[in-house]
Amino acid sequence: MCAVVLETFGAIQNRSLKEVREPIPGRAQVLNEVQATGATFANLLVVQGTYQVLPELRFTPGRENMGPVRAVGERKRTIQPGDHLMAMVDNARLAEAASASEADRCKMPENLFLRGCRGPRQRVSDRKVEGRVVLTPRE
Repeated sequence: MCAVVLETFGAIQNRSLKEVREPIPGRAQVLNEVQATGATFANLLVVQGTYQVLPELRFTPGRENMGPVRAVGERKRTIQPGDHLMAMVDNARLAEAASASEADRCKMPENLFLRGCRGPRQRVSDRKVEGRVVLTPRE
């Protein structure tokens, strides 16, 4: 799968798009396809290395995502493949798929349409990172 990978802290331009192995959900985890993700001010601070809590280097940034479930771990749960979820976790959301604990995810209402969905928090974040992030096709 394709993911944004950072190997050093600093300018957002240091990121690269790489093929990485798709995560396999652990016993109590859920793997979902990432159809939408946020680009927030906190993401920018992590990339620059100035956020309060930083991941180990060679990481995929991103804290929030939405999309359908691809697979679930072996523990019985209420979330099943095909359910649409949103998640708020530490990192690894700027990728085609992401896994996390079921506790970090919640089901989205069936009538929520993802295309063009932007909340107040996202609009504020857009203004803070405007002009700092340059995306190319497939990013």
